[in-house]
Amino acid sequence: KASAPSDAQAEREADKEAQRKVKELQRRQQELEKRIEELEAQKKSLEDQFLDPALVQRPDKMRTLSSQLSPVKDELEARFAKWQELEERKGA
Repeated sequence: KASAPSDAQAEREADKEAQRKVKELQRRQQELEKRIEELEAQKKSLEDQFLDPALVQRPDKMRTLSSQLSPVKDELEARFAKWQELEERKGA
């Protein structure tokens, strides 16, 4: 007949589970940080193209850049919000 786990064993198991959750949160946060960096670079590249004075002569190009920039900004905002949520969960 198997004996019930001791309090110490149960506590060690709970600690292992808590450590596993923290590691998972850290992994997800690192993935988000990498994607945020990529999006920030993409956003800067697009915004830099808007600085070209010749763009005024190319409204089609301006619309294209604008339509590319909008989803990048949206995703960046969403990823940053998720990163903040994970940061708060990690601290809890």
